[in-house]
Amino acid sequence: WLECVCNHCGHREVSILLADSMRHIGQDKFADGLDNHVQGVLSILLEHIKGFEALFGLDHLLPLIDLLQPGTRVDLCKNTLTRFAQTGSPVSDPVIINSLLDLCRTLHDSLTEFSLEDDRRQFSQLICAFMHKVRFGRDIEGHLNFFVECRRSFAKMNAVVEASVMGVLGVINTALQVTTIKQHSKKSAAFVKACLAFCHITIPSLDDHFRKLRLLLLSAMVGLCAGFVTQADILMQTCLATLRDVPAFVLMPNNIVQSTEAPMVEFLMQLASAILVMPGHPKLGPFHLFTEYIDVVKGYQWDAISVGRSRVLLAALRSLSALGQEELPYHFASGATTSNDELYAGSKEYRAEIEEMCTGLMNDVLADLAELDDTDRNAMKKGASIALELVSTILGFATPTDRIRSLVPKIWTLAAKQPAGNEHYMQQLEHAFSSRSQWEGVAAKLKA
Repeated sequence: WLECVCNHCGHREVSILLADSMRHIGQDKFADGLDNHVQGVLSILLEHIKGFEALFGLDHLLPLIDLLQPGTRVDLCKNTLTRFAQTGSPVSDPVIINSLLDLCRTLHDSLTEFSLEDDRRQFSQLICAFMHKVRFGRDIEGHLNFFVECRRSFAKMNAVVEASVMGVLGVINTALQVTTIKQHSKKSAAFVKACLAFCHITIPSLDDHFRKLRLLLLSAMVGLCAGFVTQADILMQTCLATLRDVPAFVLMPNNIVQSTEAPMVEFLMQLASAILVMPGHPKLGPFHLFTEYIDVVKGYQWDAISVGRSRVLLAALRSLSALGQEELPYHFASGATTSNDELYAGSKEYRAEIEEMCTGLMNDVLADLAELDDTDRNAMKKGASIALELVSTILGFATPTDRIRSLVPKIWTLAAKQPAGNEHYMQQLEHAFSSRSQWEGVAAKLKA
């Protein structure tokens, strides 16, 4: 009779019928075939009751689900969450949120060490889809508590833990829309610090090194946007410490050994740009993060035939050179963070240290180029690209001293040995040197 009642009556009548069914079931919960009958009832409810507000408004829905055998219960929870992910609208009702959260817990708790990877991935996607549709409006504390509960309940799922961190960073953004950066109350400041502490504690629990690194860097940048420099500095130092733990090779799920150099180069280049706007430390100095960064680069086990190390060192060279400008290329629009161009403006010691570090980095790149195998055409081609990058960096940032003037043609000669694919770029650089009076004489040597 349930299908007829769902089609022709209201939710009140459906609830009455379910209540009567539960009363009869209560007399014999272990009857043969009960699981199939309950599953049929729940399937009808899912099919005919439109809207999750109405569905979870039924008092006896969850008790019915609890009557199912574990395997059947997992399948029903998966089907319900799949329907919600595909058709459900964002939810803010606490009853619906808690009910769906219970279904998510059922999926998570069904996983064991013998579960298929496909099941883990599918369950994680369904739970993440649910989390993305939860809304708390301006109740940012309630939203944070929700993500804390998700972290506790779904600790086996890296994707869900990552989504929790991203969600908390979104909560910080919501908090910043409620209050201006420069008018933090004690309550709002404590709340943002609690969110950043959540990220700092949660991110290290992830398995993938580069997921951890990207989330730590993003959290540090959000901390700077919010004006919490100390917390951002701690997150950045944690990021650098995590980088030291990245192995040169990792074993993939398909038992294939894969190098980590490519993602390492990509992340380090992003990190060099991010450190640019980090304020100096009152005790450790203006370049403590750059110093640790360079140590990490030199401590990684680079492939002998690659130029990844040189690319990363050039990224650090460009960022350090930008720090020597009177004004940095970019700042935080919120004005919440004061960068080094304002903190150390006009300091001769500051500029002298920049020049010393830049000279050291340039010498390291030149040493890498000198170690390339002349008989390996592929290595020389990669070296030519690095040489052109170095020349471009010198043109953009360096003061044309006698040493630099004599050095540029030598680097150019290395690039000219393998010009294939770089001809247009080389012509542009020649024109750039010719058009700048301070480089007079160098352009003629390049053309020669």
